Amino acid sequence: MLRLLQAFLIAIGLMGAVPAQADVTITFYSHEFGSSFPHAFFTLKGQVDATGEKVDTSYGFTAVRTSPAILMGSVIGAVQTPKSKYIADSNPHFSMRLNDSEYAKVMELVVKWRNIPGKSYNLNK
Repeated sequence: MLRLLQAFLIAIGLMGAVPAQADVTITFYSHEFGSSFPHAFFTLKGQVDATGEKVDTSYGFTAVRTSPAILMGSVIGAVQTPKSKYIADSNPHFSMRLNDSEYAKVMELVVKWRNIPGKSYNLNK
């Protein structure tokens, strides 16, 4: 999960300065490790400037099944949308305003991770 968070931060950092307005806020969260997954995720809230689309969602990448197998190597992973209570019980770490281009790039990463075949979740990678 840490690598996914790092990938999002790197992607956002590489986007460079874009003069468009920033109307969507991304907030990165963590949830205390235990029986609840995903342990790290982000929310997106606001409005896409170009289309007026309202945005209020969240995404985290996690193992499909929780078992000892996640401690021994790669397992099947999935992008999930945490529920509002789960988000409320989690720890927000920081937020950033995204312009339309940055928001689109984040959504491209969500689709990419959603479509990774096979055993894509690894606690150590």
